[in-house]
Amino acid sequence: MLPVSLVLVSDYESGEKSWADERAALVAYLGDPNGVPAEVIVMESGLGAAGPPVIPQDIAALAPQVRVCFADTTSSSELKDAALAYCTCDLVAVAEADCIPLPGWLAALAEEIRQEQGFSAVSGRTTYQKDTSLMRVLSLLDRGYMEVSDEGRYSHVCNNGAIYRKEFLKKHQYPLNEISPFVSAEMRQIEMLNAHARFGFRSDAVMYHAFGGLGFVYDVRRNKGYQAATMISKGEPRGSAHIVLAAVRRTIEDDWKTVRRTSRYFVKRRDWLLLALTFLAVRIPEFIGAWQAARAPHDFAAATAYR
Repeated sequence: MLPVSLVLVSDYESGEKSWADERAALVAYLGDPNGVPAEVIVMESGLGAAGPPVIPQDIAALAPQVRVCFADTTSSSELKDAALAYCTCDLVAVAEADCIPLPGWLAALAEEIRQEQGFSAVSGRTTYQKDTSLMRVLSLLDRGYMEVSDEGRYSHVCNNGAIYRKEFLKKHQYPLNEISPFVSAEMRQIEMLNAHARFGFRSDAVMYHAFGGLGFVYDVRRNKGYQAATMISKGEPRGSAHIVLAAVRRTIEDDWKTVRRTSRYFVKRRDWLLLALTFLAVRIPEFIGAWQAARAPHDFAAATAYR
């Protein structure tokens, strides 16, 4: 058993709560032959017209190793922070329920952060599971930025799944009342880097992010456009048109850096034409997300499945 508290939170709810993601994730973590977490905290929102969701019997039966806890918020970022009150280990892994780790994911991250005392957090590689051209291209564009480093130093910690020192997490919590978890993740990351945090990375620690079709891709990229526009407007409020154009330019620059530095890990030579077409196509939902950030943030909140 690994001396790690694992926090599981769902940040994407496209319909009625089914617990399918949580079930699949728990099977993967609790059945890992390389080591299982000492405890698992599944955090859920206690808000809703009908009150807290009913815990399925098969998940309730996993107690005391697995506990389902509730907090009065619908924000996945705030749920992650609320889970710290229930964690008893000095190392805390925070993962999203729709990401399934391959065997050894948690053990590799725990080993890395314990061996390198200077790391505040360690992430692994995230991809989409199917080995097709489209999945390889989208894995690169949506997840490859995690692996961009400058002289071996990583500037991102993965919001989908990473391990942290608990005291570090307590000092650097997510900002409150942010509509998009993409925005809250970036704001927290900036705070961490300003505090001189060091992030580690293990390419052999792999998790598969669920893929919900083209509608899911649209929502991801619209959130990225919203994220870019929101961060730009926080730094220097300007006219709406300027914010939108600057946001799309930022996403293009970020994606191009990702392609230049990490494409060899994700795509094959035959994928490059599709990569070029996809690189252009994702600017449409990003433009829409940036426009909503500048002009109609409440419309954005109502339309996205991210919470």
